[in-house]
Order: sequence, then structure tokens, then C-alpha cells
Amino acid sequence: MLTNPAFWAVFGVVLFFICLILMFIPDTWRGRLAVFGLCCVIAFTSASLMYFTATNSQERWNDGRHAEDSGRYWLTSVTDYKGIKTYYYTCEDCGHTEQFSQIMR
Repeated sequence: MLTNPAFWAVFGVVLFFICLILMFIPDTWRGRLAVFGLCCVIAFTSASLMYFTATNSQERWNDGRHAEDSGRYWLTSVTDYKGIKTYYYTCEDCGHTEQFSQIMR
């Protein structure tokens, strides 16, 4: 995770936007330093959650093969609830269904 450039790019963007909002609230340098530390913690947590969500999806996808019986996954359904699309893939051999937040290729 820490060697992935995409993780640090997301961390930097999140940190930038959080600091833009919170940096001008305190009047002292000590307060600004404390707010910057809080911003770093929030940005690191957000970037970590995004990274682990993406890697978990890739592990479950397994190049379109079900890990237990090597059956091929096929797109069976797409739902759209309040603008959030969910894609369902089903194993052709055993019928096991996996749920993803993006189209897997």
C-alpha cells in the first residue's frame, strides 16, 4: 500500500481539500499545526479505505474465475439505487454471486 503511487496521489488530493477547509480556522501556529496533523490522519484513513476497497474487489474478481471451482463469472444483473450502480456476477458452474461497485474486466 505505501509503495503504490496511486495511494499517495489520493492521499495528497484528500489532504489538500481537507486542509483548504480547516487550515484557516485557528489563529495560532500551534493550532494550525494541530489541524494539519488532524488533516493528515483523516486523509490517510480515507486513502487507506479507498485502497483496500479496490484491492479487495480485485482479489474477489480473480480474473473472472471463481476461486473454489474455477468457474467463469458472468454479468447477471445491474441495479441502480439513488445513482449508485451495483454489478452482480454469477459463477456459471455453482451459481455463486459476487457483488461489485464497478464493471470488472
